Amino acid sequence: MQEETGKLNFRLRIDIENEPAIGAGKIRLLDSLLRTKNITISARQIGMSPNRAWLHIHQLNVLLKEPVLLVNKNIINGVQLSSSGIKLLNLYHELESQIQLISHSYENEFLNLIKK
Repeated sequence: MQEETGKLNFRLRIDIENEPAIGAGKIRLLDSLLRTKNITISARQIGMSPNRAWLHIHQLNVLLKEPVLLVNKNIINGVQLSSSGIKLLNLYHELESQIQLISHSYENEFLNLIKK
């Protein structure tokens, strides 16, 4: 996540056991998949290669208890988010919203510490 509140940018990345696990790239991919239901189209829309997109999906599948996607190979737009994928998106976006609210209240304090 990158929230812009003027001069400062706040980013959300979830690390698990000190390793990056869930960040803006994976979430942008899932958001796009929710709309397009096609991994190639989604990857290209967000400036990612399809191979990189599949790598992100694989990493999420390893991380989560259930697969993040349901795939129907019999139809072109046969990808949909699983209930775990939807829950992950909702939780991430809720956390983003809370961070945005909090970051606005601290922006001036941070800016007062920074050389201009």
